[in-house]
Amino acid sequence: MLSDVFIESLFVGWTGESAFTQSFSVVVKIIHCKLTFFVLYISVVSATHLLTLIPLLCLCHLHRISYKTAYRRGVRTMYRRRSQCCPGFYESGELCVPLCTEECAHGRCVSPDTCQCEPGWGGLDCSSGCESDFWGPHCSNRCQCRNGAKCNPITGACVCTDGYQGWRCEEPCDPNFYGKDCLLECQCLNGATCHHQTGECLCAPGYTGAFCEEPCPPGKHGPLCEHHCPCQNGGTCHHVTGECSCPAGWMVRTT
Repeated sequence: MLSDVFIESLFVGWTGESAFTQSFSVVVKIIHCKLTFFVLYISVVSATHLLTLIPLLCLCHLHRISYKTAYRRGVRTMYRRRSQCCPGFYESGELCVPLCTEECAHGRCVSPDTCQCEPGWGGLDCSSGCESDFWGPHCSNRCQCRNGAKCNPITGACVCTDGYQGWRCEEPCDPNFYGKDCLLECQCLNGATCHHQTGECLCAPGYTGAFCEEPCPPGKHGPLCEHHCPCQNGGTCHHVTGECSCPAGWMVRTT
C-alpha cells in the first residue's frame, strides 16, 4: 500500500559553471585632427584689421562591439514525487509488505500484526495446534466425528477408534470384522460373531471356548451355556436347544 507523503528535493541536474556571452564596446582607433577657425579682432585705435589664425586640436574615437565568453556558477534544483509505505508495512523491492511483530510460526503475515494460520494451527502467531474437537485454519471448524473419534486437524477427516467406520465413524465394523479401520477378520467358529472393537468371540447358543469351538458341557445348553438341562433318568440334552435325548426305555413326557 503506497501513499504520497512528502516531496523530496533532488539535485539531479548540474552543479558548476555554465557558459554565457557578454558584449562590450572597445575603442579601436583614435584619430587626431586639427581644427582651424578665425577670430576677427577690430582695433578701435586704428583702422587696421587684424586677422588671427588659431589652430585647435581635436580627438575622434572609433568604436566597435566586441564579444567574449564568460562563465558563472549556478545550481538547478529539480523535484520528483516519492511514495512511501503506510504504517504497518515495510518496503521490499517495489512492494509494501505487511509487518507482524510476532513471526507467524505456521502461517503468513497478511496485514499488520495479523497472521493467517495454516490448517491445523491457531493462536495469534499460529504456534498452537488445534484442540481435539477443532480443525482447519485458526482451528475455526468443529469436528463432526462420533464414537470417540478424533478429526484430522488439517483436513477435518475423522480418525475412527477401533471397531468403527464411516465418514463420521458412526457405524460399527461389518460382521466378521473388527479392530482398527475394521480390517481384522474374526476367528470365531460355529456361527459366532466377534466384538467389533476387541475381536472377542460372541458364541452362538450352545457353544463355548475362546473361538466358540466347543459345545456346551454335559448338562448345559443355550446362550453362554448357562441353562441347565431338564432331562432325567440319564437323558442328555441338546447343547443348543436343550431338547432331551432319552436312553432306551425312556421317553419324553409330553403335556
